[in-house]
Amino acid sequence: MPWCRPDEARQWVATRWISLAVGLVPLFCVFFTPRILELSFFSRALRLSIAIVACIGVYLPLCGSSRSAVVALAFSGFATTAWYLLGNPFGIDNMYVAAIAPALVFALDRVLPGGRPGAARVSEG
Repeated sequence: MPWCRPDEARQWVATRWISLAVGLVPLFCVFFTPRILELSFFSRALRLSIAIVACIGVYLPLCGSSRSAVVALAFSGFATTAWYLLGNPFGIDNMYVAAIAPALVFALDRVLPGGRPGAARVSEG
């Protein structure tokens, strides 16, 4: 824009064409490289585990600690990746692993000895 200084109508037309190009170019990449679509579903599973940890942290803050959140992210990342690399054994999609792994870590942190039920405790003494 600084070079040609278009009016609003031309900016609108240029924005529409650029949006169209940005939307269509990735589709051509997906059609010619089928593994990209598979990797897209894998990355969606990883984002799901991040979203679950964030939701638990916001809506159920008494469920875990910062330690359990980090462990949940790391464990779900490793578990989801391993499940994906194994080819989704038993026909179970890696999305289910990504959804269950963080919840499992938070539950274990809550019930195992040394776990922190509720907010982080201040050490006594």
